[in-house]
Amino acid sequence: MRSTICLVLAILFAGAASAEPKRTEPPDIVSMANSLRTTKGPDRAPLSEKLILAHMQYADKLEESSDFAGSIDSLRKARGLTANLPGDRSRELAGQLDVRMTLALWRQSNQGRGLHAQYFKGKDFDESIGERIDPNIDFLWNIANPVEGYDGDAFTARWTGFIVGPHPGDYKIIALFDDRCRVWIDDVPVIDEWKHDGSHASGIVRFTGKPQAIKVEFFDSGAAARMSLHWALVDARVESVIPPDAFFTDEHVAARMAGTPILPPKGFGLSAEYFQGDFARPVFTRVDRDIHFLWDRAYPEGIGEQFSVRWRGFLRAPKAGNYRLTIVHDDGIRISIDGKKILNDWVNSKVDEAIVHLTGAPQPILIEYRNRGSDASLSLLWQIVDAEGNPTLIPPSAFFNNLKTAENAP
Repeated sequence: MRSTICLVLAILFAGAASAEPKRTEPPDIVSMANSLRTTKGPDRAPLSEKLILAHMQYADKLEESSDFAGSIDSLRKARGLTANLPGDRSRELAGQLDVRMTLALWRQSNQGRGLHAQYFKGKDFDESIGERIDPNIDFLWNIANPVEGYDGDAFTARWTGFIVGPHPGDYKIIALFDDRCRVWIDDVPVIDEWKHDGSHASGIVRFTGKPQAIKVEFFDSGAAARMSLHWALVDARVESVIPPDAFFTDEHVAARMAGTPILPPKGFGLSAEYFQGDFARPVFTRVDRDIHFLWDRAYPEGIGEQFSVRWRGFLRAPKAGNYRLTIVHDDGIRISIDGKKILNDWVNSKVDEAIVHLTGAPQPILIEYRNRGSDASLSLLWQIVDAEGNPTLIPPSAFFNNLKTAENAP
């Protein structure tokens, strides 16, 4: 079971240059736009649709180079052209363009967040297998591959960027890992567990309230892999995963946006209700972007070790087919899709599997989880039945809390 959760996140947290680049629209767009000015009658709608699709492709290319302003401009031009199409087709493309603009605006507002992640084959950081932007360091790969397409076992990872502490003062940095890791902040070693395999290490760092450089290196020699970075006040008994809000690829963005929470794009993610006990007392609600939680004993804020969560929304697979869902849970879990219960393991802590037919269209999903005490975790993975390779974490791009967004998302 090796993969990555990067499908959307690597794009969503991509950095960009602060200055808006000069751009020239492709010749085919310019040519079609000029022709449309003089085209009338029945030829106007098909030419408009062709131009809309060209704008969408151009917007995708601009986003790949982190030119979000240019991408948004191209999408807005395409949105205006939908008025030239017949009713149903106009509404269909307008809905798709609205979701694309929502995503582009979200990505633009979060430029410079996350950490620059580099993944390598083996132990020596000399054979790259992929790069991306990771929102934070909280991975329970188990035996899943960290990068799409990598079929090896041993790998290393290096994360670099900036971290901003909650408040100035001394904090404990805690690493939960399998097999080795080391951490530097402001080029000062905080954790160095590189010579021997381990699972837990900590060190003390003084946060200044300003952006501070961070580098984290990780090595997995094979089999199960895990890397999660937590923090806590020095004398506190409770720790928590360092959230995406604290990490940045750009120092200037870090200084400007530190303390600003990250919310999923509108319509994406699952609606979550958190309870104390077994759905006994509601504590808070929020939108969670996916189902990948390595709480251990760093329980959700304001909740004790005995808690439960209910997630509702829609799941959309990239294509129709029979999927094997892999659920890694500690403790109980219940899952229903399209109103049919596909898993009911309310007592045990283990790895479960379920075969389910996914249509490629949005399907209602209900997930209920409870932790009876001690360690807490939950991850959902999937794979088409009989497909080669290993299951992958179900990415944020597959979860929605709004049906229209789910229907129109790219």
